[in-house]
Amino acid sequence: MYIDENDHSVTDIALLPDNQFESVATLRRCILQTLSEDEELDLLTQQALEVVCAAILILLERQAEEQLPGGKYWQPSEAEQQKSQHVPTTNVVSERDFAVLNNLVRSKPNASSLSCEAYIMWLNNQTSMWLDNLDAEEKERHMAYARTHAASIHAKFLEKKQKIKEQRLEALLKKQKEKEDKKQKARQRKVALTEKVLKMGGVWKTAEEVDERVGSLNREQEKLEAVKNQLQFHKKVLNSEGNKELFQMTITRPGRGRHVFSCSEKISHLKEVISKNVTHSTDINSESEEEDEEREYVTLKEPEARTVQGIHETQNKKLQAETEKREVNRQKLSLPDYLKDPSKLVGCKIRQKFNTKDQDGNKVQTWYTGTVTEMMDGAQDPKDTEYLIVYDDENEKDEVYNLLSDLEKGELIVLNSD
Repeated sequence: MYIDENDHSVTDIALLPDNQFESVATLRRCILQTLSEDEELDLLTQQALEVVCAAILILLERQAEEQLPGGKYWQPSEAEQQKSQHVPTTNVVSERDFAVLNNLVRSKPNASSLSCEAYIMWLNNQTSMWLDNLDAEEKERHMAYARTHAASIHAKFLEKKQKIKEQRLEALLKKQKEKEDKKQKARQRKVALTEKVLKMGGVWKTAEEVDERVGSLNREQEKLEAVKNQLQFHKKVLNSEGNKELFQMTITRPGRGRHVFSCSEKISHLKEVISKNVTHSTDINSESEEEDEEREYVTLKEPEARTVQGIHETQNKKLQAETEKREVNRQKLSLPDYLKDPSKLVGCKIRQKFNTKDQDGNKVQTWYTGTVTEMMDGAQDPKDTEYLIVYDDENEKDEVYNLLSDLEKGELIVLNSD
């Protein structure tokens, strides 16, 4: 079988030339031969292999990240090769240890972890056989040493156990405190937004009220601030629905740079949010609302029909995301070198991530390819250095971006250097 590196489709080796892989012998196993005899089975076999191979490829790239191209051990040095000569090629030994531990826990549930550890080490090291090969005097000396130090080893075990318990408790308390602090800050923000909205006469419920309230303000900055508070109240307090762009004050568009919304644009955004989320019905029964809140509804979702093509596309997207994530993490390691000499980025081919919207208005992340043409001077902190970029397939002039900051956030990949 042959797996295409672009779309991960599988092709029968019979369809390929005999010399496709000079160093790999072509095998005709009986199972593959049976699955390929009938044309209908041949098609099903190919579809199944595409799904299975894509899943294996996802797991392989995740588990063997450092051994694949670009990884730390892709081209190991001579010293690393010498060190790895006696490294186990499988995890059979560790899996066997866990199997023994599982049996010990089942048969002796009250045994301490120290006892289980001693038993497994005794079994793996074949200590009993080693002691039997010693003379009586040497054996007695080792046994006396073990009896003498048994109490101190047990004391160290208890100390380590207590330390682990304290560390877990400390981590749990820290996590709880962070959670409470986050909730408290969210409550404080909601209270502050509520106070600001009340000063402006409460929540604006209609487009006419928006025009009336905005018209009563004199300065443009006051109007923009009032509209901003209304939008933030809808987003943070009322949890109103709408595109993310409606609640933002600025947006970054590829090829056009950063755009600051004007007051008129934000007013139209506020009206759109109100039209989608605010109803004007006054017939509201509070008792029925309380009853609905007390009820619990369980909705059984019908299982979705999954096609081989759909599974294949999902796996390809997942594989692409895993590969992209691995490359981004690897790129972050080069940040210190660029901070020492920011000019090294000039002339490099890059891929930069932007948050854009599709035809349905949903948020999507898109990568754009470009070339760094120039570095801007005047940045005191190397991380604040700005660069001029020319994007491929763009007719716009050079765009200015803080690329080192994007590299730190995982939104930049350096492809090569010219």
